[in-house]
Amino acid sequence: MKKIWMCIFFGILSIGLKAQTRDFEKINFDDTIYFNKKIIHKTTSQPTTIQYEEINGTLSKLDYFDSKNRKTREKIWKADTLVKHTEYTYLENDQVIKYFDSLNHKDLPTRIRMNIKYPPLAMENEISGTIDVKLIYDQNYIPISYKVLTSLGHGIDEEVDKKMKQMMAFAKKHNVSFKDLDDPIQILKINFSLEEQK
Repeated sequence: MKKIWMCIFFGILSIGLKAQTRDFEKINFDDTIYFNKKIIHKTTSQPTTIQYEEINGTLSKLDYFDSKNRKTREKIWKADTLVKHTEYTYLENDQVIKYFDSLNHKDLPTRIRMNIKYPPLAMENEISGTIDVKLIYDQNYIPISYKVLTSLGHGIDEEVDKKMKQMMAFAKKHNVSFKDLDDPIQILKINFSLEEQK
């Protein structure tokens, strides 16, 4: 059976909310209602850039990728003015991502990306549901411990526990703070859905 992974970001979360807002931090550039998307391939299977142009607007974005299909930098323009230029550095087997604001020459908050495996036993038994995890922070909003509040069994609990321990170790090692979130996550909800795996 093939391995199924779910990717969860910990740290500063950028959420695509409404594409029509002018706040580009909240724009879903992949929304085809508002943006034309063009993939520029280096080969037939590997994109090197993805370009977005706002339909009936002035906003545009260009994402650059490396040979591992990881985003290496991102540029956003409003009309002819470059308004954002972010560079990405990947650490810890690509699970820790450092961001650098090239326009203002400053580091941005680090993010942690955890790949949580959907255990084969849970899939075979069609187990789905949500694991709730309570996060505990230190005074700098670096997560230092956690408590799993719900259980699904069939290998899911063990997988979540393993990844949470790894996330805590990364957060401590790289000083990843959640303080810049509007509302730091108190209860992390990890959803295991069979429908999403199809």
